[in-house]
Amino acid sequence: MSNENEKKATNHDEIDLFELMQRVRNSIRRIFNYILNLAYKILLFLIRRYVLIGIITIIFIAFGVFRYKTTPRLYSSSMEAISNAMPSIDMINYINNINTLFENDDKEGVQNLLGFSKDEIDEIISLKAYKVLDYNKDGIKDKVDFEEDFIPSDTLVSMSKLVVRIIKNTPNNDQDYQEKLINYINKNKYITDINSIRRKQLKELVIKYGTEIDILDSLQKKEYFTKKEKISTQAGQLLIMNEKDIPLYHDKIISMYKEKQNIEKTLELQLYPLTIIQDLSGSSKIENDLTSYLKLYGILGLFLSVLLAIIIEKLTLIKKVINDSKVK
Repeated sequence: MSNENEKKATNHDEIDLFELMQRVRNSIRRIFNYILNLAYKILLFLIRRYVLIGIITIIFIAFGVFRYKTTPRLYSSSMEAISNAMPSIDMINYINNINTLFENDDKEGVQNLLGFSKDEIDEIISLKAYKVLDYNKDGIKDKVDFEEDFIPSDTLVSMSKLVVRIIKNTPNNDQDYQEKLINYINKNKYITDINSIRRKQLKELVIKYGTEIDILDSLQKKEYFTKKEKISTQAGQLLIMNEKDIPLYHDKIISMYKEKQNIEKTLELQLYPLTIIQDLSGSSKIENDLTSYLKLYGILGLFLSVLLAIIIEKLTLIKKVINDSKVK
């Protein structure tokens, strides 16, 4: 009797599982059919209204070409740098004081801060610094926050790297702009003082590391000769020393030596408040090229033409809804 009940329960479970699988297959089939039917209806709609959609899209693309021909070209140059004297956020804020002057059309203020000529000031549209995002915190630039949509609560901003972008109406003077920007940073007494303190502390740290390495090296030699003397005075006896009794000076010395080398590299390469990784020279690119206009106006024309075609298709229904609302 018990076996029969178990068999019935097993058969019931198998039927339930089969029904479940059947329902899943039916659901997938319905979704697939719905997508096919929707795609078919969209295709028929586009075929019916292809003339209207095509004409409007072409008109918008032609307008995009017209806009390209009638607007001046804008050129951008980007400089990637490491902020040595202060966190990148503080350096970005300091550099962006210049862009505030450009936004307020304060040409005299720009001239006093940077020493730009009036012609150079007229060439520049904006000069702005941006955060560098480091998603996996490996010190490598993953993205520059040009859109400025970075969420402040995130912790992905590089503490040292930043990017400065200049947008101008000529592709010239990149190197001159860079030199004057660096001079603007270097003549700030607070920044230069912080950088001097940083370098002084790093030099002291190098000396300290060197002293500690010499001490550890002396201890290692002393331990070596002490053990050797003990072994020689106890000839004929087997000495088994516990690993815990053997100071691991070698690993400590190597680790400290690598740290010392890293600091020496920093002192050599990051001499000034700002270290340039990629400079402005030769990096100009057109911001508003023909492709950008074609994409913008082509997509806009396609969207509006499809919207108009839908309205025309549903015009009768729209009239009925309006008339019904008036009757009420």
